[in-house]
Amino acid sequence: MSGTPLFLAIALLFFAVTALLLFFQNRQARAEKKEAEAINQELEKRLLRAQVNPHFLFNALSSIQHFITTNDKVSALKYLSKFSMLLRQMLEQSTHIQVVLAEEIKLLNNYLELEALRFGPKFSFSVEAGSGVDIYNTEVPILLVQPYVENAILHGLSPKQGEGRLTVLFTDAGAHTACTIRDNGIGRRASEALKTAHHPKRISRGMAITEKRLAMLYPNAAGFIPVQIRDLYDETGEAAGTEVSVFIPKTLK
Repeated sequence: MSGTPLFLAIALLFFAVTALLLFFQNRQARAEKKEAEAINQELEKRLLRAQVNPHFLFNALSSIQHFITTNDKVSALKYLSKFSMLLRQMLEQSTHIQVVLAEEIKLLNNYLELEALRFGPKFSFSVEAGSGVDIYNTEVPILLVQPYVENAILHGLSPKQGEGRLTVLFTDAGAHTACTIRDNGIGRRASEALKTAHHPKRISRGMAITEKRLAMLYPNAAGFIPVQIRDLYDETGEAAGTEVSVFIPKTLK
């Protein structure tokens, strides 16, 4: 009988030690799993980031080809000069997933200067940050909003008769940095009709990549919509352009 309490004590000690070992093993396994998921997510971000440049550069080269085929040597040389500056900037930032907003604004301005050469005096633009935004201490994913800017030009302004105007404005939106892209183009309904008539099955590669990049920023969105689109109308009720707002988390996981 005297051995029973000792046996129970030893048994309880054994179970306690086993439970502690299992607890620490599970905690370590969870930590390793979390670290592996973080590494995979980082790799996926870099993969998506790497896919942006070829799409971006392909479109720029298409513009150079346009000048060459139309025998516009002066514009081709101007475009090549600006394109080389833009390419250098992109190569300098090639290892970064995020950049300070000042660099992103500079990159967008350089890109839009190329588009202005292609469209001529009928196209004007501005890229700015609101007074409450610190462009040197605010980070954004590089080239995240460029496909929306490109979309506005290609589908909204390019088919428009008369002067086309594009504005890009970064503002403070609490937990987010908001980027609003506004054009005075033909509007979404007319644009969709043109796309259906000429390219019924074409899927925008740049937009597909951007949607994946946004999904990476919002793994637990809980119903939040990071991209909001508003149709614009003039005083007569006619389509007067499109406004796209992209909300970028200030703390990127």
